[in-house]
Amino acid sequence: MNSNMAVIGQGSGGSVVADMLARYGVREITLVDPDRLTEENCKRHILTRDAVGENKAFAMAMHLSQITDADIYIQDNKFGEYDGPKGMDHFLKEPDVIACCADSDQCCQLVNAYALSRKIPVVYGAVHGDAHTAEIITVFPGITPCYACYEREGKLPEPTQEHYTDPNHDPTKMPHQEGLWCDILMAASIQFRAVLKVLQVKDSIAAANKSRRERGIIYGCFGELWADLNPLILASLRPPYGSQIIRQKRGCAVCTDNMEALRV
Repeated sequence: MNSNMAVIGQGSGGSVVADMLARYGVREITLVDPDRLTEENCKRHILTRDAVGENKAFAMAMHLSQITDADIYIQDNKFGEYDGPKGMDHFLKEPDVIACCADSDQCCQLVNAYALSRKIPVVYGAVHGDAHTAEIITVFPGITPCYACYEREGKLPEPTQEHYTDPNHDPTKMPHQEGLWCDILMAASIQFRAVLKVLQVKDSIAAANKSRRERGIIYGCFGELWADLNPLILASLRPPYGSQIIRQKRGCAVCTDNMEALRV
């Protein structure tokens, strides 16, 4: 598959999504993560103890090289802090689709703003609490609600000493929660399936556009191509299993000119 994917966050979920994309046959994959693998991470991670101490993006690139001949790009930086060639302020090579597996709302909001400006689809994946529920958000710019259209509920993590001493501290980064490896695998699988749907929609739109140019047909709407997209899925990872599809109205102050939701 001649697609360029970016996977932001190479933690437990991101490592699985990257592994699945490589095995699926994606030809170019960009891995983004500034952190290093710890002994504790190995309980729920594709990587093993041999990679402890290594940057996660670098170690995952080494892992993927054993199962694919795809081009792997490594960015051992926080999203938005890539210091690359002129005009490439986020990625070494701009992706076709982004899988955001970051555990920071601040990072997800930055990804959202970037992707909207470039019209790049994003699939966000996260788990709640002790990985009892998977939250998968698919954003197709101009079609679905964006990441910021959904209201965030619940309290932010309590401030720690790091909040006052580290200028780079991210107060929206969720604290570590216990969760079984099987839960992470299930959540990542749902996110991976959502990514495949986005790739299918992109291919369908490209084929329709090609037909339009070749046959001189003017399409009024591509709605049938993405009608079965599910922008937000909440899936239970505990028995009894189940899922809920949330139909959120599109149109926040980030993805449109609607400023009604802003409050002073």
